[in-house]
Order: sequence, then C-alpha cells, then structure tokens
Amino acid sequence: MTGVGFRPEVQALRALAVMMVVVNHLWPAQLPGGFAGVDVFFVISGFLITGHLTRELVATGRMDLPSFWSRRVRRLLPAALAVLAACLVLTLGMLPSSMWRENLGQIVASTFYVENWVLVASSTDYFAAEDAATTVQHYWSLSVEEQFYLVWPLMLVVAVWLATRSSGPRGSQRRRAIVTSIAIVGLVSLAASIVFAGIPGGGGYFSTVTRVWEFMAGAALVFLPTLTRWPAWVAVMAGWLGVAVIVACAFGLRGATDYPGVVALLPVVGTVLVIAGGSPLSRWSISSIARRRSVRYLGDISYSLYLWHWPLIVAAPFALVAAGGFASWWQRALVLALSVVLAGLTKRYVEERFRRAPAGVPRTTANRRALILPLAAGVVMLAAAGTVMTVVVTPRAHAVEQAFDALREDGCLGADAVVNGCDDPFGTGPSLDPMLAAADRVPVCGSSLGRPAAGETAATCVYGDAATRPVIAVVGDSHAQIIAYYTARWALEHGYAVREFTSPACPVIARQELAFPHANRATTAESVDSWEACRQTAEGVLSEVAEDQGIVGVVVTNATRTYIDQEAPDRSILAFDVAERALRELSRDDRPVLVVRDVPGLDFDQGTAPQCLAQHPDDVSACAAPRADVTLADDPMVEAADRVGAATLDLSDFFCDAALCYPAVGGVIAYWDRAHLTRTMADTLEPAIDDALEEAFG
Repeated sequence: MTGVGFRPEVQALRALAVMMVVVNHLWPAQLPGGFAGVDVFFVISGFLITGHLTRELVATGRMDLPSFWSRRVRRLLPAALAVLAACLVLTLGMLPSSMWRENLGQIVASTFYVENWVLVASSTDYFAAEDAATTVQHYWSLSVEEQFYLVWPLMLVVAVWLATRSSGPRGSQRRRAIVTSIAIVGLVSLAASIVFAGIPGGGGYFSTVTRVWEFMAGAALVFLPTLTRWPAWVAVMAGWLGVAVIVACAFGLRGATDYPGVVALLPVVGTVLVIAGGSPLSRWSISSIARRRSVRYLGDISYSLYLWHWPLIVAAPFALVAAGGFASWWQRALVLALSVVLAGLTKRYVEERFRRAPAGVPRTTANRRALILPLAAGVVMLAAAGTVMTVVVTPRAHAVEQAFDALREDGCLGADAVVNGCDDPFGTGPSLDPMLAAADRVPVCGSSLGRPAAGETAATCVYGDAATRPVIAVVGDSHAQIIAYYTARWALEHGYAVREFTSPACPVIARQELAFPHANRATTAESVDSWEACRQTAEGVLSEVAEDQGIVGVVVTNATRTYIDQEAPDRSILAFDVAERALRELSRDDRPVLVVRDVPGLDFDQGTAPQCLAQHPDDVSACAAPRADVTLADDPMVEAADRVGAATLDLSDFFCDAALCYPAVGGVIAYWDRAHLTRTMADTLEPAIDDALEEAFG
C-alpha cells in the first residue's frame, strides 16, 4: 500500500486548492473554475483517510473507531466551531435582519454537518434559490467530508468482516474486500453524479452521493503502486501534468457547467496524477516547490483559510456600504489579507491547541470527551439560535401584527393606503420589518420543482373539481404562481375550478426560435439547457390549453421585463408579435383572457427589498427606483392584449407615483426579494384582482 505519512506534494495541493476556491469567490470572472479546488480536497481526504484506516484493518481485521473519530473531532471541530461562532456574531452585528433567519438556521445545520443537504433542498426550490448566500454556505463541503468520515470506516469494517468469514489468507481477503468496496462505491457514486448533473436544480452539486466517488479516487491510490518505482522523470512529468490539468480547470471551467458529473473527472484525475507522482528527489519535481516555506505555510493554514474567507466575503458588502460596496480590487484584496491573518491565528491558537489529546488523560477518556464535543456544540448553537428567535424575532412579529391591525383599522394597510388616499402611502410605516418580510411568501404550486427538465411539462396544480366545473387556466412563470393563488380563491367561490400551468423563470408563452431568453443575463451551457426545457414546456402548454374544451378562461402573466432585450425589443422572446400570437391561440373560440401586467419590481445594488430597507430603515426612497426604469413604456403583453381584445389588469399604480416605484406600500414591504410579492402585500391587492376576474369571467 502507498504510504500516507507527510507528503510535500499533498501539502502543495492543499495550498493550490484553497487559493483556487478563495480567488474564485473573490474574483470569479478572473478564475471561474476555482470551485474545482473542492474536488482536489475531496481526493486528498479520500487518500489520507483511507490510508490511515486500512493499514490496521488489513493487518489485524480491526479498527479503533472511537480513536479515529476522536482524532477527526479534535482536528476539525475546534476551528469550525470558532468560525461558526464568528458567523453568528457577523450575522447579528452586520447583516440585514432580513438575512437572520436563514443564517441562523444554516449555522445550526453546519454545526451538525448537514449543511450540504440544506443546500440540496434549496437548490431544488426555485424560490429558495433566490435567497442571498449565508455566511456558512461553504460548510457544505465540510459536511460532505464529515459524513464520509462517519460512514466510510463503518463500511470498511463491515466489508472486511464479511470477506473474512470464508477460508483463505486473511490479509489478501481483507485487501480484496477493501478494493472491491472502493470500486463499487466509486462507480455507483460516479453514475449518480453524471445523472444528477444533467438535471437542472437537481441538487447534485452539494450531494454527498454525487461526491463520494472523488474520495474513492483518492482511496484507490492507497492500493495502487506509485510512480516512484518508475524512472524519476516519469513521476516528475506526472506531477506537473496533474498540476497543469488542475490549473486549466481553474481557468477553463464555468460555474454553470453541469457539475460534478463527467467534467469533475478533470480535476480529480489531475489530483490523482500529482499524488501518484509522489515526491521524487529531483529539483524539477513538484516537491521542490512544495518544500518552500510559503507553500508549506499556505498548506498548513488551508483549512482555516477556507473557513474564514467566505463569511468575510458575505459580510463585506454590508460593512463597506459607506465606501460604495464591495466592488474595488483593494477591498477584495483586504478581505483576502484578513482571511490569511485570521487563518494563521486560528491555526496556531485553535487548531494546534486542541489537535492532540491532553497529556496524562487515558485514551478512552480523551476519546469520550472528544466525541461529546459535537453534541455539546450543537446544543449551544441551538440555544443561541433559539434565544435570538425568542428575544428578537417573536417580539418583533407581535409588534408587526399590532401595527398591521392599526393600519388595517384605518384602511391604510398595503394597497389600501393608495386606494383610500392615506397620507404618505409610500413612506416608512411602523410595521416595516425586513426580517419578517423575507419569509412572508404566498403559497405557490410547484415551487419545489424549479424549471422543468427537458421533456417535462410545467408545474400543474388543480384547484377544485375540474371534471365537473368550468376551468380557468393560469399560465406563466413564477409571478403567475402568485396570481394563481388569488385566482383560485376567487374561482372556487364563483363556481370555477383552476388549472395552473406555470414554470419558474420560464414565460411559457415564448418565441420558439430563440436559444436563450434572458437578454440581461449571461448565456451559459446551463442557461441554454434550461431554456430548451422551457421551450418544450411552452409548446406543450399552449397546445394543451388552447385545445382543452373544458377551459373557459385564461389568466396570463409573466416577469415580462426579464425577457425583454431593451436594445432589440423586436427580437425578445416576449416581443409584441410573440405575445399576440400566443394570446390569439389562448383566446380561441372567443374564450376570455385576462392579462395581468407584471408588478414593477425593483433593481437593487444591495440585494433584495428587505435587505435594502434594513439598511435604510428611515428612508424608503433610498430603495426606490425610477418608474421608467422598472416599468415598460410599451409593454408587449398589454399591447398584444389590446390588439386581441383581452382584458388587462395593471397594478403599477399601487407601487409607484409619477416618478418612482417603491419597495414598501402602506407600511408593508412589497417584495420578499426583488420582484416577488410578499403575502401581506398580495393580500391587500386581492380586491383589485377579484374585480378584474369578475369583469373578465363573472
């Protein structure tokens, strides 16, 4: 078996991997594939951990699991907990209150090393995917590693026990069982990785299942002969070739590439080549660079540097508001320098302090103490999060309800403030609370589906008995999902059923010949794949709705401005001719159609509406946008509706005066992100929506 003592080339790989990740997060345009540094770490862990585990297991058939796990706890948990505590302080001290709930929840998840599964759930939920990154999002990879450390030793013990039940040389049986386990687990995981990488919003990037094969690639190296048995120049060339492949990935891969999947083989193979090359005694080898003090130091602090850099990046824009945000190179360089300093201090005073068991303490006692630490840490983090919820969130929620009741009694809550001519309807009201607004969302159909995969239809929900009642269809993207909720409430009271045909980030009525709709977003492999799925969805929905004789009316709305290229509106996917053609098809046989003009939404340099208002609690106008910038003077949906004789509903005046559109109306925050209505605001718009539905279908 290949030795796993101190390996200079492994230390160099750590240094390279952590700098890839950090630079990618600070300067993503310059190093778009730096995220592949995580793959390098996974291969290294698989190699080192399997080497440590199998030496004793092959020789004796036994493994001291408590000692192994306690060493892992002492090595990794103190620094991780220290940074989690810092993230808690950063969250409460620097981030907008609108981000507290999500951060507190993920801090707890990271304490128990299940952050990756939280992100898997979020990545399959279109609306959760819109949330801002938390200070602990990078703990997903640490969660994957800890899950590997927990399960892999148990699998090896079981595999060896099963293998040695038969007769034969025990050593070779154990070795064969371990190698077989590596092969089976690796191949199954790689297959899962390839499958899930091709599913938009499938969560494969964060899943342990789709990442284990990378650990197995490192594990396989333990049982493969090293290249050091070959001429030195072969090992040297292998090492440099591996580095070249990894560096090429750092510059060549894109975040939107289907990942991990087959593409992840590149950094994995590169890492395998470097480790297989070993440390030949040649001045031309990787190890000659790896032995330099600066490289060794960077490798030494790589774990702490990974821990510290991300929370500083998340907090920096809010700390540097007065300096114009987190945009200049010197600000990012300052974050990098601060990350290195904190990593060095953490390495010296935290990692080294707790790495070894206390002298004079029996091993079983030391193991027991180490294994109790994660449970104690989890209890502390749960208590901290619970305290914040009890002391801060609950009282604020109660205060908001009282303020809402007062505004409601005066007829000045939300849209009612505009209808009833209340004083300063777009001013700051006592009920504004960004923390609560971020979670104030309308129940929607299919929000967990994301954009449909190729060949699938849009999310279809049915409200009421569509077999016996006339049906109203609601067609559109995620904005239509919100309108569908209120359409269903009206329809069920008026003898209708509702069928919803919606797909987030897909307008459903679409120009089929265009490759990608979002003129204001970068065209990537992922975006083109998603748009292809959207085009297939649109074709199916338009045909189904138009031909279904049970559908007696249609409501259509979309985030229209998202799909309009202001420089070439005629080529946009929701250009006038496209919208007109779709509406004529939907209104076949004189079927009534209601087109709801999209709400204005807002464009923020500093995140979502709740985030902006949390930073400007006394000045709503600081988060307002010029009306001309967030509404379309020539809205193709409205123009097409006028041409075909469809009814229209324009809600813009509930959000805007003559000059500006605001993120708050009548003491209510209008959007929980940049453009999706909060439940409270949408509820106050329900009378206007009901009137339009009554006029169109009543």
